[in-house]
Amino acid sequence: MEKSAALVGAILASGTASGFDAAALFYALRDVLVEAPVRAEERAALRRFAEWITVVAFDAFAAARVQAERERARDLLEDGTPVVQVAPELPAAFLVGRPDGVLCDSVLSRVLLLVVRVGARAVILHASGLTDPARPEVIDALRRFMSHKKVAGAVHVIAVGLPPEAEESWRGASGQAGTELSFEPHFDRAVERGLALSGYRLVRS
Repeated sequence: MEKSAALVGAILASGTASGFDAAALFYALRDVLVEAPVRAEERAALRRFAEWITVVAFDAFAAARVQAERERARDLLEDGTPVVQVAPELPAAFLVGRPDGVLCDSVLSRVLLLVVRVGARAVILHASGLTDPARPEVIDALRRFMSHKKVAGAVHVIAVGLPPEAEESWRGASGQAGTELSFEPHFDRAVERGLALSGYRLVRS
């Protein structure tokens, strides 16, 4: 019964139902149970049981609603994270916020698709918008990206805007993956380096 109550709570949370709707449903169930033609002590036990499954349902309702909001926030952050082509063969991603591992993997997968599609020899990862660029979730996702067979030993990763204390973690990820990594403080210098690595000849006026 507890599993059923939790399931109902989670289902209500996945829709447009409010906490008042969930409360009305389970309090109505309690009223039905306590009207059963049973002895007084059994009626009291039924009331306690109804209140217990109401608590279970509300716990599941709250947990499901929090999870749904987290997923919504992740989707919004993913949709708002730019992955662009600075030049025909130079992809770049502008990492922002405090992404979890799933979001980091998703964004870097978009970068990987561009790398494969255009045959990129360099990639720019602008990390100045990250709350904590040395977070384990970020480093693990970076390592997975750099370890991909289309990246490791084939693509030069240019990191932009990293604080000095985060550079060591990024170096560790690139070293384990066997991918070249360099750092630039500003985007314009990263673009210049990336274009040179991509075979463009730049002439400064």
